[in-house]
Amino acid sequence: KDIVLLTVQEEEKLKVFFAIMSFRSKQTSFFFGEELSADSKRFYSKFQSDGEMSALWKRNLGHLVNCRSLNEILGNKYIDRPIKVIFARDIFGLTGMYFSIVKCSNECERFVIGDCYPVAVNGELNNGIPLPLYAIHPLSPTTILLLVGNGSDYAPRNISHLRECILKPPILANESVRLRTRKLYPEEADYLNELIKKHAGEGYAFQKKQL
Repeated sequence: KDIVLLTVQEEEKLKVFFAIMSFRSKQTSFFFGEELSADSKRFYSKFQSDGEMSALWKRNLGHLVNCRSLNEILGNKYIDRPIKVIFARDIFGLTGMYFSIVKCSNECERFVIGDCYPVAVNGELNNGIPLPLYAIHPLSPTTILLLVGNGSDYAPRNISHLRECILKPPILANESVRLRTRKLYPEEADYLNELIKKHAGEGYAFQKKQL
């Protein structure tokens, strides 16, 4: 649809869903199972005394999948504090986050979908600190849902690679969020596709052979 209406509660449920999608991914499983530094293992061992970090990941995931809001996650006594911090970051960001629905500008273009889901795009503050701009969630060959950090629509084009109107916040009125579907320029769609392919570990799927 050109216009999508969500209640505030529905919007938060979607944010929680996509945060869980990221946490349950193969990349996160590998991170807890193989990539944790010695310092990180010592930190997480406070919450997993046997040192089995994969077990910590699975245990928390088992409780997270039953949550439908950030408050449910934060109030769940079985979810470890560091995991709650991760989800607060992924759901709320630094200063808040919102959705933007984007489509290909014509019927010839198509998006790919990779095995890294979602793909996060970051800018950088003057002091070198990464600034989350948006996360790419492909929904279909022609539609992507972006989860955008507040203020990202003011990022220079050479950093975001998307026009300001693509990253503009939705309209909030009467406890509802009004999302307008936006059309990408071909070069913007190509940029998102290249990012998805670049971050794919084992591969990506597509409809057009020339991709």
